[in-house]
Amino acid sequence: PCIFVATATGIAPPRAYLRSQAVDQLTLVHGVRKAEDLFYRDEFSTGSYISCVSSEPGGDLQGRVTDWLAGFSLPDRATYHLCGANEMIYEVRDSLLSRGVAQDAIVTEAYYYRSDD
Repeated sequence: PCIFVATATGIAPPRAYLRSQAVDQLTLVHGVRKAEDLFYRDEFSTGSYISCVSSEPGGDLQGRVTDWLAGFSLPDRATYHLCGANEMIYEVRDSLLSRGVAQDAIVTEAYYYRSDD
């Protein structure tokens, strides 16, 4: 399975990927501050798209993508694609690693991502 976690305009890379690839088992989690920022929401199928709105009601979850992740049962052999705000990438990556996900199963896209290597 592929799990995409994106914040705000970080939705653009997963959107492009999904438009060009056939993916069988996919979950896309999109976090924004306001519901009006849920770009392209209508392009994704219900069930595979989870919206997280942190500052107001209007998403599938009122809270951050890290709140969603805390209650998510991690599937075996999944690949995680993280794109968006640097702090989200750090927090989600650290959470995944602490839950036993291998580093090579986590792909990130950020302009200023710090490496621990």
